[in-house]
Amino acid sequence: MIILLLLLCTVAAFAFTERVKLDKSPIARLQVDRQFSPTCNCSTDRARIAFSLAKADQMTLSIVDGRHRTVRTLVDDRRTQGLRRYTWNGRDNDGAVVRDGTYFIRIQLGELDRTFFPPNKVDVDTVAPRVTVGAVRPRVFSPDGDGRADGVAVDYRLNEPARAFLLVNGKPRVVARIRVSGGTLHWYGKVHGRSFPAGTYRLSVVARDEAGNLSAPVRAGAVVIRYIRIVGDVIRVRARQQAPVYVATDAAAFRWRIGAHGGIHRGRLLLLPPLKRGVYRLVVVANRHRDTARVVVVKRR
Repeated sequence: MIILLLLLCTVAAFAFTERVKLDKSPIARLQVDRQFSPTCNCSTDRARIAFSLAKADQMTLSIVDGRHRTVRTLVDDRRTQGLRRYTWNGRDNDGAVVRDGTYFIRIQLGELDRTFFPPNKVDVDTVAPRVTVGAVRPRVFSPDGDGRADGVAVDYRLNEPARAFLLVNGKPRVVARIRVSGGTLHWYGKVHGRSFPAGTYRLSVVARDEAGNLSAPVRAGAVVIRYIRIVGDVIRVRARQQAPVYVATDAAAFRWRIGAHGGIHRGRLLLLPPLKRGVYRLVVVANRHRDTARVVVVKRR
């Protein structure tokens, strides 16, 4: 008889368990932001919580820690139903920012007399990522589209998954995808399809983690955009003598003109033809960019 009674109890318990499993949950379509930073002053400075309540009930919605201790009560014994949306700003019931860590949601339904602890967790993270700048190459480039030194590459490393930004003279110009440990940022010296003018530009790198914390800028030094440049604004040469002029460019060839002379030159050292005394204007052109210099031809000794 005892064995039969135990068997009946076991069957009844199993049947009850299976019925509970088949019961439709009163909470559906639950969505919770996985992590955020309450101190980032950005779009991810609070966690969004949304779910649908099938039947009207007296609900209490709380944020709890890993030991199920109440940290913040968002809704206190309020009758509600349907799709509900709430936010948590990462503060406790006293208004203080909570410690970094993992928190959970507790939903208590009074009339149903049930408490739910959804598996969705919320990570509070207020620590900014650390970014380290590696190699920057080349330091001189020309974004003219000829395929020769058209851009600059900046290597960086991260201590956590984050999105890196390359700042040029303090303004963000390149945005990377979220990387786990680092990568390379490529800047091609253009904005809206137009190349930046020749000159020196300061580079720095910042990183924003998935919670929204932004690192301090890390300097990456300066780079120079140079299309074509004659070394020296004024060049003095002797009359009727060839004179060497250095032309800085990464173009395979460039056009030059001075007085009645001109042509196409390959290489960086240009030998000017013998000229009479006077003042001339030397013009060099490469990939639609140009530079000029005064050439003063003085009397031979």
